[in-house]
Amino acid sequence: ELDRLVEAGDWEGVVLAAAKYEGASDAGSTQNQSSLGDRDAEMRVSEIRAEVEALVRRVIPDEIDNIDEMMLQFEGREQELVETLRTMQERSVAQRARAAVHQSA
Repeated sequence: ELDRLVEAGDWEGVVLAAAKYEGASDAGSTQNQSSLGDRDAEMRVSEIRAEVEALVRRVIPDEIDNIDEMMLQFEGREQELVETLRTMQERSVAQRARAAVHQSA
């Protein structure tokens, strides 16, 4: 589902889908959300953009040219974008680990 949304450039949909995934797999997600406001206040937009760029390069490198559009769509909610990309990265790492286990078995 996330892959389809990314390909379509539907960043709002990506956030919603990632939130569903995070809620289903991470019991500590409420703690993450409660600290969202604190971290958002601490990070400047330029720092957030740098983190978004680094995460996009790792998670969805084909979308590197769309960072400006992502930042515009999430203006005022930049930390939400960062958290979504982190969730996507965690999901990707977990999928690769599962694939490696299946290959070795």
